[in-house]
Amino acid sequence: MRNIRVTLLVAALCCEASGQTAPGQAPHVEGVVVDSLTGVPLPRVRVTLKDLAAAVTEQYGAQSTEEGKFSVDGVKPGSYSVVGQRVGYVMPRVKVTVKVDDKPSSVQLQLVPVGGISGRITDSDGEPVEHASVTAEGLTRRESTTDEKGHFRLGGLAPGKYRIKASHASQFYRLYFILPEIRSDGRREVYNATTYYPSALSSSTRDWWR
Repeated sequence: MRNIRVTLLVAALCCEASGQTAPGQAPHVEGVVVDSLTGVPLPRVRVTLKDLAAAVTEQYGAQSTEEGKFSVDGVKPGSYSVVGQRVGYVMPRVKVTVKVDDKPSSVQLQLVPVGGISGRITDSDGEPVEHASVTAEGLTRRESTTDEKGHFRLGGLAPGKYRIKASHASQFYRLYFILPEIRSDGRREVYNATTYYPSALSSSTRDWWR
């Protein structure tokens, strides 16, 4: 009886170990991350898989290697949204379906470099306007302030169309019913009105910056 019990215990352990290491039981997603413009592989990109259909969102993650490759192991079967994140790029979002005992799901993520808009703000006399607030409104929203020469730059913009708006602190005096100054020559102080690129006072007549 003692030998039989030992034999059965060994057999049970072998079956359990076999169940843990059986091939094809752990689906995974693999792929590569590249720059959409140059096609160059991108390292150190955070790749996230999210199961949006689950009641409690299942999420898996990985980071791309120096060759831009990544692999996410132990993914449960289902449909996932794959997102790549890296500073200076727009996050792409693709879908992938993971099946049981299927070949590894392969994904290529193309990260789009963000762009910027730069320019100069001047008044009606052509003089630079310092400390003017400049806003880009579109797929993303960015704000900046002009320097002493009226220059500005709006960075981190995803590709697309944007409306550019410039405003100056002097216009807010009107909100507090502060009367404009009367100068010694009899002229009154002139306020800089909010302006939309290129020279419109209303957003309804705006031109879009591509």
